[in-house]
Amino acid sequence: MTNREIAAGPRALMLAATLIVSFGCASRAARATPEIGSVVTTRPAAGLADSTPAAELPIVQVRSFPHSATVTVVAWSPDEADFGLRASLTRDGTLIRDHQLYVSTDYENVSLSPYISAVYSRAGARRNFVETTAPGERVLLADAVFRDIDACSGWPKCSPLMVRTVRVPDDLLRANRDSLAVRFYGRAGSELIIAIHRDLIDSYLQKFDSVRAALRKN
Repeated sequence: MTNREIAAGPRALMLAATLIVSFGCASRAARATPEIGSVVTTRPAAGLADSTPAAELPIVQVRSFPHSATVTVVAWSPDEADFGLRASLTRDGTLIRDHQLYVSTDYENVSLSPYISAVYSRAGARRNFVETTAPGERVLLADAVFRDIDACSGWPKCSPLMVRTVRVPDDLLRANRDSLAVRFYGRAGSELIIAIHRDLIDSYLQKFDSVRAALRKN
């Protein structure tokens, strides 16, 4: 389940749901990187979410293909594939720019394509920035809108085909022990809040760290 909020003009429509997950300390042991040409879908290690039914655990995919210079890690909640986290690493284990929070461009039937930052709306500049609500009021750089040609490489578990991404620094993901929530602003005062819960963040970082460690050893 996810936290969601959509507001339009002077009236607000709020959609909210809360996910409470108990989890222990995650094992950080490095695992071998997948074979070239594979898409591996994994669940967290047993200690990460012992009290959570398997059907509710986050989905984490590692996408690695022949002749590709990068390996991609993608993670989302099984009941909400329209947004999640992703990262691309070079074959030496280097993170390309930052982690990314991705959102389907047609999430909840509200097109994200025209959404811009509050700073842009007020000052007429800085179109490519959005703000966090948790942690509060940190400005993040909005990145590309792109078509993910590998979205269904792990069929039947698919991420969105068309996504908008926001760059999330590594230190922000690791230092914040709560959910990560980002507010998108649109025309006529409309807004959309996307929340990534901590269980998903931890599952994603565990797999990201293990893939990076394996790539660095090669």
